[in-house]
Amino acid sequence: MCQENTVIGSVATTALPPEIVDSIIDQLHDEPVSLKDCSLVSKTFVSRTQKHLFASIRLVFSLFAKRHAAQGLLDIFANKPGLARHVQNLYIEDYLEGVWDERAECCRGTDEILPHFFSCIRSLQLFSLKGRSLSRLYPYTKFPTNLSPSLASALLQMFRSNKVAEIAIMQINRI
Repeated sequence: MCQENTVIGSVATTALPPEIVDSIIDQLHDEPVSLKDCSLVSKTFVSRTQKHLFASIRLVFSLFAKRHAAQGLLDIFANKPGLARHVQNLYIEDYLEGVWDERAECCRGTDEILPHFFSCIRSLQLFSLKGRSLSRLYPYTKFPTNLSPSLASALLQMFRSNKVAEIAIMQINRI
């Protein structure tokens, strides 16, 4: 294979064959900081590093978060839809749909972000959803761990649109 030599300023550079670049980046598949650094080195590294950076997504929900855990990624996918094709494994942890209403002592509202997020995903192989258990914090109140019809429908549509080989749903009563 021929290597191309170029001169930039007074520095000679050699273009590496794409197979070698891919092999080097593939060795870093589980090192996100190194992958991010690689993506800054050269435009030729960006596509392969993005493949690894977006392959496994973990969304961890917090009870007191002011922003939905998936909103940032949804914004990224809206600006660069091609990135969503890299998502193969999606882990959602501590999920509780809606917002707690203290006066009514119940959870109200439906999640409008996850259905949009799910519609972006087209290469999913593994899906895990773990609901949040609040019974220890609030033993005398009922926290529904059901999914709203719109969220359940979006979830099922995502399963139909992908070849999901593994599905794990924990601490969710009904879909």
